[in-house]
Amino acid sequence: MIFRHLDYDALALRGGAQSSRHLAVFLHGVGATPEDMAPIARYLMEEVPDTACVLLGGPERFDGGAGRQWFPVAGVTKENRPSRVTAALPGLVSRIDALAKAENVAADAVTIVGFSQGATMTLALVAGGYPFRQAVCLAGRRASAVRPASAASPTVILSHGVDDLVIPVSDSEDSTRTLTEQGYVVHFLPVLGLGHTTSAEQLSAVRTLMKATSATLE
Repeated sequence: MIFRHLDYDALALRGGAQSSRHLAVFLHGVGATPEDMAPIARYLMEEVPDTACVLLGGPERFDGGAGRQWFPVAGVTKENRPSRVTAALPGLVSRIDALAKAENVAADAVTIVGFSQGATMTLALVAGGYPFRQAVCLAGRRASAVRPASAASPTVILSHGVDDLVIPVSDSEDSTRTLTEQGYVVHFLPVLGLGHTTSAEQLSAVRTLMKATSATLE
């Protein structure tokens, strides 16, 4: 899959079908770039036809070096992280809405995949009641209060390395409990021996589950 820059979003790369029925949006981790999500996008979506894949870049330059970020991490704490995520969310929603409009894709045909800080933003979309099809959160943490699920809420897949020393697996365990209590359909895939990264084993399991849950939504 070849990715090219979008004319209407300077921080986005698009690949996949030219005429699409589905849209998959990928959100990178802090200090990374859209290109860093390309291998994950290619692997997860290689057997999914009629899908436009868009790699979004964070709106800010990373305040700790190269790359980009979705919200500032300098001075971030457990207490102030929620307000930073809340402030960043409207801009992300606007960009995803613009992508869906450009691709002529309805909300129930949108999948969002995030890693680390990108997964935190994906969880914020879920928790805030943003309607879409599937959410895949890799090594993320929830920083937003959760609204009760609705008929338009996405199916949520959480996967996390058990040996993650950056964002502990307990964050995904907590998100699984909280989202389930609020009525969401949640699948949790812990991965033994994995740190704060992704692996072929993990992505294979995630892809299998994405296919299975997507089939139930048809």
